[in-house]
Amino acid sequence: MVRSHAERGNENYETLAVKSPHFVKDIAMRRYSLICRLIMLAFWIGALAWFSYEPESSTRYWWIGVIIGLAIGWGIRSMLPGVRTLAATPTETPPAPQPKQPPAAKPVAPKPPARSEAIALLATLQREARFVDFIQESLAGYSDAQIGAAARDVHRDCGTVLQRMFALRPAVADEEGKDVEIPAGFDAGRWRLTGNVTGEPPFRGRLVHPGWEATMCELPTWSGNVAVARIVAPAEVELK
Repeated sequence: MVRSHAERGNENYETLAVKSPHFVKDIAMRRYSLICRLIMLAFWIGALAWFSYEPESSTRYWWIGVIIGLAIGWGIRSMLPGVRTLAATPTETPPAPQPKQPPAAKPVAPKPPARSEAIALLATLQREARFVDFIQESLAGYSDAQIGAAARDVHRDCGTVLQRMFALRPAVADEEGKDVEIPAGFDAGRWRLTGNVTGEPPFRGRLVHPGWEATMCELPTWSGNVAVARIVAPAEVELK
């Protein structure tokens, strides 16, 4: 299929418009300037032919104007594809600035509890079993029978508190006095070896104490004032 001059010109302009839109604009401006000059030339030649007093010169000038007019028309026809391509060529716009992403919020470290869990446990033992009173009381003026009676109540109530909060059970299921085997790679947090500790495990020995293991941990939540966070037991006052 034979393509026309206009089609080839349109293809060339489209190629240039993609590769270098500024170059295409420069060529178009130059061609516009040339068209304007040719139009001015044809105008002056036509004016000379119109005002000429010699018939032969008038006819000659008239033909020259016709030829130049045809040349201008052909040039405009050839330039139309470039003009259309230039009009369709999108102007280059700078890319829109990307919005700045806000900095990622740093994870907030959990605040330490306002009251130590150790004080919470001690306060519970004091409140429910009078544990601190029993430990802090001087036993010098009491008989063994009196101490034993008081200790019985403290022992019972403390056991109730510990079982409710921690559900304690023996760390080892074997009974005291039985022989047990300590495997290789044992955890020192579960087994504490005493006596003649030599060589490499596994070891074998007599179970002296089975240890204790908490199966839960549920301490009471404290919501008091920070100023009294270390108060184990408040002072009691009987009003008159």
